[in-house]
Amino acid sequence: MYALADRFNASIIGVSALGFVAVSGTILGNPAHPVLYPDLLWGVYNIDDVVIPRVHNIAKKYIRQNLRYLGDLETGQNMLSLNVNPVLYPLRPTVPAMVEMGQMHIQPMKLLPQDLQEKLDGATDDKKLRNTIREALSELP
Repeated sequence: MYALADRFNASIIGVSALGFVAVSGTILGNPAHPVLYPDLLWGVYNIDDVVIPRVHNIAKKYIRQNLRYLGDLETGQNMLSLNVNPVLYPLRPTVPAMVEMGQMHIQPMKLLPQDLQEKLDGATDDKKLRNTIREALSELP
């Protein structure tokens, strides 16, 4: 993506489905303290020495020969939206360029159909309730 942003002179807006990754925070000027916020992925690859040079050579081959170094383009990222659930991730300070957008997919609760609601309300014990739920689920395609 960095190579395409350089090729078309476009802004870089990242999306992280994994939430806060230490590499992303460092890129945007918001490094994570390794004791307070350990990141298991940080030690797997040395991003700067292994991954970026390989990807840079591939991008030069397929996108543009006189491409700026991807390690330099990486630091030009403008914004990063994070999929962070506040229940599962600890709170941490972030810079304004890191926007936490978790749980945007959650819709307001819809009411049950009237007949199903009446059956569930009429179930007096656990066995009846389980049978009612099993019956309602068996009607699904």
